[in-house]
Amino acid sequence: MFKRLNRYLIFLLFTFLLLGTQTGVWAVLLADLVAAIQISESQIGIGLMIHSLIGLLSAYIGGKIADKVSRKVVLLFAFFGAAVFYVALTFIDSFYLLLLIFAVGDIFVSFYDLIANTLGGDYESDHNQPILGHLPCL
Repeated sequence: MFKRLNRYLIFLLFTFLLLGTQTGVWAVLLADLVAAIQISESQIGIGLMIHSLIGLLSAYIGGKIADKVSRKVVLLFAFFGAAVFYVALTFIDSFYLLLLIFAVGDIFVSFYDLIANTLGGDYESDHNQPILGHLPCL
């Protein structure tokens, strides 16, 4: 039991470290993206608004899928989808392609965020040990 507990905590630490890295990479990529395709602040704002709205919707849908199918399936889908999203950012050469990739990519990014926090909540429920106050700080 103790070894399993440690493996789960290590897995959660890795999951949240990757989530934090993703946020840091995203912040740097945005500035590079704006410079590379030479779009205005309002255009990147529109892209980020679409990105956020899709994120809200996909978080709700991702929760339903995780409850019906499996958290592991959603985690794998989100992990590899987010990786494809970040690679796809390198191919953006127009504002309209930016909107499309932002809209589709945030489905995966939101799923990853959702499932990381869901797994942390599952751990808290199963082991009666609060950890979610600490994991997002990674």
